[in-house]
Formats: sequence, structure tokens, C-alpha cells
Amino acid sequence: MHLNEDFVALLAEEGNGAVEAHLPDQKPLLVVLIGPIKTWWGRIDSEEYKAYAQWRDAVRVAVIHDGHLVYSPHRAWQGAWHEGAQVVNDAAIKEADAVVVLTPPGVEATGTEAEIAVAHEYGKLVVLAPPGGQSEIFDVIESIRTALPTD
Repeated sequence: MHLNEDFVALLAEEGNGAVEAHLPDQKPLLVVLIGPIKTWWGRIDSEEYKAYAQWRDAVRVAVIHDGHLVYSPHRAWQGAWHEGAQVVNDAAIKEADAVVVLTPPGVEATGTEAEIAVAHEYGKLVVLAPPGGQSEIFDVIESIRTALPTD
């Protein structure tokens, strides 16, 4: 994946894990970003992971800048994983307006598949967003916007 300067600049605005967001004009959508985590263990220094992480972070920043509230499981629990903690991620999905699936093609994501099942169980909008570029981020944003109320 080759990123253009505007795309990288969007990431650069983030700074230290916080993303500055403007107060929304309406209630923000609750968006959960899901994707493989366990599959990267032992491969965090790989080029494949770095490209995925850049995509994941760019999507997160773009969704926040579009005025939505984002929950990212990879940032929520940090440390030694225990399956009992999955209940928190599942609760976030249950409350979400949209779930964005960031899994790259061909990457094992068993936990992500289970989270997609939770999203379907609760009738949540599921947006498939494998790594891409700036236009794919705009497609993700447009898909999420379909969850906005039409009053």
C-alpha cells in the first residue's frame, strides 16, 4: 500500500493517541473498529503488520474527524489477553451503530469473525474495509453515514 501525503497528514494530526474532534452538530454514531489482533503476535515488526496498523489508525482518525465516537478493541485492553475480557468488546459491538471490519485479505482473524457474528446477532451495520487508500477511507465514511438517523 502506498500512501499519499494527504493521507499521511491525516495520521500525523493524531499525536500521542488522542484525536482532536470538533463537537458534533448531532449525536455521534458509535463505531467499533474490529480486525485481527492475535494473528500479529510475534510479527509486530513485520512490514505486513506495519501496513495494516497504518490503515487501521488512518481509518480510526478519519471516522473520528467525521464526527463519530470510535471504540478500538486493540487499544481498549492492553497486556496479556484473557478470553473473559471479550465481554467488553462484545458489549461495545452490541451498543454500536456500525462495526468496521479492517481485516486484510488472506489474514486469519478468528476472533474478528466471532465479533462479526455478534454484530449480525444485534442487527448492526457491518462495513467491510480491508486495507486500501484514501478513496477507500472515504467509502468507509460514506458507508458509516448510512447509519445516521433520517429525521
